[in-house]
Amino acid sequence: MENKKTKVSKKIFFVLRIIAAVIFFFVAKYYFENRIMIKRYNDGNSEFRDGYYTAAEYEYEDAYYRKPKGKKDCRVRINYALSIVTPITPESVNETNFDEQISRLEYARDILTENGCANEDDSNGHNEDAQTLKEEIDEYIEWLKENVMPPEEDESEQDGDDENNQSGNDDTMTEEDDEKLKEIKGMLNEDAGVGQEERHRFDELYQEREYVFFDGKNW
Repeated sequence: MENKKTKVSKKIFFVLRIIAAVIFFFVAKYYFENRIMIKRYNDGNSEFRDGYYTAAEYEYEDAYYRKPKGKKDCRVRINYALSIVTPITPESVNETNFDEQISRLEYARDILTENGCANEDDSNGHNEDAQTLKEEIDEYIEWLKENVMPPEEDESEQDGDDENNQSGNDDTMTEEDDEKLKEIKGMLNEDAGVGQEERHRFDELYQEREYVFFDGKNW
């Protein structure tokens, strides 16, 4: 018949086996999750290099949700944000998709600031590339707001213009009015030309910076 000491030893041994099994489970889980995360990241790099940004976004997103640790965390976030931002060129944004594209840019920004890789309010993020990219996204959002969406018209002014137009329908346009109209049209065309030139310049700058932060190195 087993004595008490033997029974206690068996219980201790059983508990230790349980603890060892739990530790092994979590270590194995971390190892395989890390390997899958790395594969997803590397696949994202490959897709990004080939210009398949939607596919790259899908791979980076999977890597991102596997919660990489240490320096890998910011690198995954940077490349994930880039896969979202890069296809949103100035020429691809219009009044129809404006809100959707701005939301995507803001989401990319949030990815960078979520854990401090970039700082929300100042320039003290703990990853320089993430911080710079976040600031460029902020600048890009502001530029799109100023250059894509038309300014909102004041309703009272619009009503007043309508009344003026209605009251002036019966008036014959004088030669002076015609000259003023031509002058206004000329100014509008000139402003439009400047706007297109500025848009083209920003587009060029945007494309030049496309791979500034992209780290195509595989792990």
